[in-house]
Amino acid sequence: MNKNIYYIAYQDFPAITANSSQTIATCKYLKRNGYNTTLFFPLRSNHSDDNPERIKSYYEIDGEMFDVQGINHTFKFQKYNFFKKIHYILGHIRWSYQAIKFVYTNYEPPKLFFTRSDWVFYFLSNKKVDVIYECHQVTKLRKKLINISLKNENSKVIFLNKQIYDEANVKKQFINQTYIINNGYDSDFFFHKNINQKNSVIFSGNLIRLGKTRNIEFILESFQDPRLSEFKLKIIGGDKEISDIYKNKYSNINNVEFIKHQPKKILSKYLNEADIALMVNSSNKHSLLFTDPLKFYEYLACKLKVVAVDFPSHRALEKYKNIYFFENDNKNEFIEQLLKVSNLNFIENSDVPPMSIDSRIKKIITELI
Repeated sequence: MNKNIYYIAYQDFPAITANSSQTIATCKYLKRNGYNTTLFFPLRSNHSDDNPERIKSYYEIDGEMFDVQGINHTFKFQKYNFFKKIHYILGHIRWSYQAIKFVYTNYEPPKLFFTRSDWVFYFLSNKKVDVIYECHQVTKLRKKLINISLKNENSKVIFLNKQIYDEANVKKQFINQTYIINNGYDSDFFFHKNINQKNSVIFSGNLIRLGKTRNIEFILESFQDPRLSEFKLKIIGGDKEISDIYKNKYSNINNVEFIKHQPKKILSKYLNEADIALMVNSSNKHSLLFTDPLKFYEYLACKLKVVAVDFPSHRALEKYKNIYFFENDNKNEFIEQLLKVSNLNFIENSDVPPMSIDSRIKKIITELI
């Protein structure tokens, strides 16, 4: 029986992004669930590295490692912003085509391909092979590629939430090839240790996305309010340079601590010492509709109550309980919500518990593979 799965990703590894962590966790749990998994990705930057021991160390993988294979990326991105987007697309198209050719030339055909790349999905669908595409956001071009690719009856799409599914506008004849499966937490790292401290608040994640702030300034300005003087906030994320910029700029705030990006084992310790977690972001379309943040599931695994900006993407998480909303940029409502939530208990939700990535992969194996 063929137990080979090839994951072709147009992403950099290793990287501190949530997207790279999600891909690595998917490969890790496919391997643990009995599939011989190989991750293929472009060597497109000075940071790209397909040394399996470095990948294993960076992502803190215990036990048997899946295979990794970097593939050269010869198309150089245009340095000027005007051309950057089109050059990215052209580079993506060219690498996807070459990567698939490389795999078919050097590897035996697998049972299944897995990808987060719409162009990899498109080219593999043209070959009429079994392929699963995880769709994390939608563009006009991606809508077209999805509907063209689904003409192959062996092609399937996983959407992270209903908003992404609705936005994709999949044609009715392809509905049975689509699935909505939320993100999850990595149970190797995130679990409850019963050491939560009242009035301890945490934000974890990158501080900058696509060159723009995640509205961290709003949090910092709010924590200067006397009503939050008894609260302590830890902001964990970003490289040391970014973290230090915020630390120096807001050095006058005594109840806020900045900590650079941390390995997951250490991050889990910080989460378990907190009582409330924050989810804020800039109000772009991706944040409003498409995000299904890994950190939310990590927060719940550590039994944190979550105070979140009221975006439709966050409202989709209400089924898990323990999430409380405030109007975007409404400082008073944010503060009042924090004060209220600090006096609430964590709600055990046996009806819809948060899903671990391991259980997510088991669901994918059962329903799609």
